[in-house]
Amino acid sequence: MSNVAVTVDFRGKKVALDKVTDPRIKSALAQMAMDVGAKLATAKCPEHDQAPSEIRLHLTASGDADLQYHSCCEKLRDVVAKAL
Repeated sequence: MSNVAVTVDFRGKKVALDKVTDPRIKSALAQMAMDVGAKLATAKCPEHDQAPSEIRLHLTASGDADLQYHSCCEKLRDVVAKAL
């Protein structure tokens, strides 16, 4: 499984998941991170054999999610898009 860092928008600031105090919210977001990590665990660039790195998931107060990661090229981005 790929490691996914999660941040949450709290009163206009990015807050790391480990700083979230509500256990229900923290648990749900941790599960979301595990689900994304599991989907990306086998994602590899067909040309460079690289996996996405520094995967970050940021959630806003309105519930929007922004997934960011480093990739070697557009082919890996396509693989990631298909995996999700």
